[in-house]
Amino acid sequence: MPPKLHKVFDPEFLSFRKDISASQLAAAEGDLTRVMEELQADSRLLNMINRDGNTMLLLAVANEQAHVADFLLKAKADLSVQNLFKMDAIDYATKDSLRTPIARVVLSACDYVIPPAFDGPMWQLCDRALMNLKEDKTRVIKTSLIGPIPDFAVASKTSEYKSQWIKNLLYLAHTVQHGYLMLSSDFAYLERDAILTGALEIPADYRFVYQVDERKVHPFAWAMRKVWAEDLEARFIAASNGGNTMGVMALLRARASPNAEDANGKTALMHASQVGDPHVLRMLIQAGAKVNAVNRHGYSSFLIAAVSGQEDAVRLLLKAQADLGLKSFKGNTVLDFVKHEGHRNILDIICQRWRQEEEAGIFQFHRWWDEISEAMVKMARVTFQSHSHRSRLRLQPQAPVVASCTYLAVSCLFR
Repeated sequence: MPPKLHKVFDPEFLSFRKDISASQLAAAEGDLTRVMEELQADSRLLNMINRDGNTMLLLAVANEQAHVADFLLKAKADLSVQNLFKMDAIDYATKDSLRTPIARVVLSACDYVIPPAFDGPMWQLCDRALMNLKEDKTRVIKTSLIGPIPDFAVASKTSEYKSQWIKNLLYLAHTVQHGYLMLSSDFAYLERDAILTGALEIPADYRFVYQVDERKVHPFAWAMRKVWAEDLEARFIAASNGGNTMGVMALLRARASPNAEDANGKTALMHASQVGDPHVLRMLIQAGAKVNAVNRHGYSSFLIAAVSGQEDAVRLLLKAQADLGLKSFKGNTVLDFVKHEGHRNILDIICQRWRQEEEAGIFQFHRWWDEISEAMVKMARVTFQSHSHRSRLRLQPQAPVVASCTYLAVSCLFR
């Protein structure tokens, strides 16, 4: 990068050069009156390039002549011209800070902030979008201006760099004329690239969506109503059922309801509980999914998780105050199903939660003591009988877990 006043920008040096027009010298010196007169006489001077590759705009910006740059930009000076240093007006305007007067003038003349075309299934379509925008002479700022995109994957950690990057991105989106432009209206872009590029960190009012085939830009709210609304719930259910953590996160941020249901009344949380992905379950619970909702058979998310043997799901749902006493429409509780299926591991988790809450002074499990202890005794009996050929005095290898939980249940009953 050249120094702040490299000789190719220095008005004193330029005044001795015979190839520099009066209009370019006036732009470098900040003489707005002379610039206006020259352009009125010959509008072709606006984007004329000297031997260094500099235009009037580049000379004005490099010399921080904000008032001249503002006039030239309103006159439709070309922002994309690069000089021999491979730098354009945006590079010079922001080389010291995004918040200098010259930076604000140049940034506010741009239409949108845009991400790169991300590697993956949407790359080709996004690359077409970038080419279209360039051909249509849409003034854009690339997010590369503020540095490499941080990791926005589900399990990524917050860092000082990530926080600062988001802060700068928000500033750019508020400074340009419109906001942030997502490069495709395809659902696959919304479910993946919109997360990875940081697009969903931007408030919805400052998000815009590009339709590649039509070469049109629409507000994000329009895309939600006209493009995504019809299939949003179905895509959300599919993402929850498939353990697609990124898709679930993206669609939640795009205002998908955490309580979306399929045709059978099975909610996204029920689907996630059956699959057991802890990331998806946490996101849905934190987004306000109803933990104790039931489907048309009366099955709750907790019952589905327990019957499916999904230990992580059972733990998370118990922590989220899942109701152990909910009954299906045929009158069966979770404990009835657990006993029937023989899920000792699930019953053990229920007992562990019982013990933790008792230690914390919470006694919501007391009303289920009889049912829990009955289930533990029944499982212990079944286990003993099925392995009696090994020993009449020894249980199977999993028995210590059963025995400890049975002891817990019985000891609590006689306190």
